[in-house]
Amino acid sequence: ALSGGAFTGDPSSTPGSVELLSSSQGTSDNTRTVDPPECAGVIYGAEQQVYENSGFEAIRNQTLGKTISDIDDLVEQTAVVFPTARAAQAILASSTTQWQQCALGHPTAYSSESSVSQDLGYERGFGWYFTSVTDTAGLITLRMSAVDNLNGSAPACQVAMGSRDNVVIKVKTCFDTDANPQRSD
Repeated sequence: ALSGGAFTGDPSSTPGSVELLSSSQGTSDNTRTVDPPECAGVIYGAEQQVYENSGFEAIRNQTLGKTISDIDDLVEQTAVVFPTARAAQAILASSTTQWQQCALGHPTAYSSESSVSQDLGYERGFGWYFTSVTDTAGLITLRMSAVDNLNGSAPACQVAMGSRDNVVIKVKTCFDTDANPQRSD
């Protein structure tokens, strides 16, 4: 089980260990940092535009990694509880449609090429390219890779969302392909 400290070992004694970096309850509005804003729900876990007016009962979002400023080995996990399985399925269905629309690509304010831009402030950001959405037995997945980002790394991420009974789970995991060129996951 995760507790408020390290995910694997004591961070002070285990070099490079992954720890819980942030944890929140409730939704966040990150639409101002994403272009087009409709795609914020793909990039962020507990995004308000996804869960607003859905009737969810509880939501928990956690980010795990080595440092909050490094995308390498970053994991974001979101669990959302609904009053019924039907409500959870409705969110999965609407997210599938939204992810598919975002994966089609969009010209952005920053580029005429198809991508989704994420502005992290302080001259940090990513221009994400999305693969097509895979829907396998109610589990949707999408891969995203960044190009022309402002901070010089080359991250790749995989995002997955599924539902079981009245719960929706979303997970995003990322690594820096420049820092780990031999890595295959």
